[in-house]
Amino acid sequence: MSVVHVRYVAKEIERRFGDHISTEDLPQITKEDARRDAFLSRGLAALAIQVEQPCGDAVAALAVFDGQDDQGLDAVTVELRSQQPHVSLVQAKWNHQGRASFTEADVHKMLHGLGLIVDLEFSKFNTRFQRHASQLEQAFDAAMPKITLVLAVLRTKPLDPKVRDLLERGIAKHNQVDEMVDYKILDLKDFHREILGDAAAPKINARVRLEGFGMESLPYKAMYGTMAVPDVALLYKEHRRGLFARNIRDALDVSDVNVKIRNTLLENPEKFWYFSNGITMLCETVKPIGNPVLGRVGDFGSRQYR
Repeated sequence: MSVVHVRYVAKEIERRFGDHISTEDLPQITKEDARRDAFLSRGLAALAIQVEQPCGDAVAALAVFDGQDDQGLDAVTVELRSQQPHVSLVQAKWNHQGRASFTEADVHKMLHGLGLIVDLEFSKFNTRFQRHASQLEQAFDAAMPKITLVLAVLRTKPLDPKVRDLLERGIAKHNQVDEMVDYKILDLKDFHREILGDAAAPKINARVRLEGFGMESLPYKAMYGTMAVPDVALLYKEHRRGLFARNIRDALDVSDVNVKIRNTLLENPEKFWYFSNGITMLCETVKPIGNPVLGRVGDFGSRQYR
């Protein structure tokens, strides 16, 4: 990724949120370049909200409360429609070279804000946060919500291991009873794909191993079998959202079905095969590697469509 990609994201932020996000609450910023950076950082937070919970530009902009008394967080969205409410807390870091940093100090600030929300101390936040207080109260009253810390960091390199370790140890303190808090990182690639939509769907060449594989020829050629979860995780690690950029499920937020699938995988992995109906990959081509035998292990090379 280059500066050109960063500029593309900046232009899209200006297009989507130029009429919705203001920096007039930051009188201490007098230089035009610094004020634009503040706007782009807030716009990145709003863009992260749209990744987490697809919504209009004005709605995403209202989710942003960055500024004085933001308690280390920049934006929040609450999903109440599912059986388990879902809260996303965003902290955004902008950089024109695509090298945004996320430091240990940023982790401490984010965890501080998380702690205040878990303790229901909403009054500690600024007035723009207060518009979300009632929904947060509903989320905590309805059931124990799932909370995702979203690190919206305009960079391509992974986080420093010390920073990630500090974040994970801080989150673990909130998960002693159940898995209430997790986190995700949205980087330059994620934002670029979010903006491009279907046009960003890459052509993926993947190698897939199926145990006990079978094959059908009509009406379409198809291979099926069992794939180990670590292998699926490695595919995602390598290709990330590109695996399903053209799939409608990429835009879906937390649902009762998705929560149950996740809980089965985490709590009863031995039952996952029985309770889940699998993953379908549509491919332009599928070629066997070697001479796989029906009913045994088969390796296949595929060019993925979605």
